[in-house]
Amino acid sequence: MKEPVLGLLNLPDVVTADCIASAAVIELRGAPSNSAPTAGSLQQPKPCELMVRRPGPGAAEELPTSESDYELPAAIVLQREGAWFRIALQQGSAWVERADSGDFLPYPNLLKDRLTYLGVGWDGRLWESPGVSDVRPVPAAWRRHLNKDVPIEFLGSRQVGDQTWIHVRLDPSDRCGEALEGVSPLTGWSPAYRPSGAPSAWFYSRGC
Repeated sequence: MKEPVLGLLNLPDVVTADCIASAAVIELRGAPSNSAPTAGSLQQPKPCELMVRRPGPGAAEELPTSESDYELPAAIVLQREGAWFRIALQQGSAWVERADSGDFLPYPNLLKDRLTYLGVGWDGRLWESPGVSDVRPVPAAWRRHLNKDVPIEFLGSRQVGDQTWIHVRLDPSDRCGEALEGVSPLTGWSPAYRPSGAPSAWFYSRGC
């Protein structure tokens, strides 16, 4: 099981939406403290290319990223402790400190006001309420669309015990010139994460 994605972390001192090359370097730590051993450094040697250089000899490696906005790569956050964020690397993870908490986009709230969807592989089940047993399969007309991303409207989220739930509205309306036929809007709750740890829902960072 993969670690659940806690959110995305913008790094505006290194990479911006226009991806102008930056000479800035961000120190990575092995623990959430400036006194912790260094785990490497992060920089943008080429436009929109975030690279990590580990201590000692060896080639730099690309930082795993996901776009937080149009062509804006962001680090993938696995854990947070105050102003410190543990981000995914190609192998393992490292901690980075951010003075501006606004750089962090927490999942699932980052789905708000975006073109969102339940990804391919969704099991086609919704709950009447989060954390209860009254699960129901969606109607057959909706299940015919489970082989592709299912468009949704993100309505909110709720924490029940150690599980996060998202409130969604299945949305058949015209999106980017295409509407789903033969289905009606449907509202319900879904676990925010799949058993694998992957987010159940995500968004199109580049729009249509």
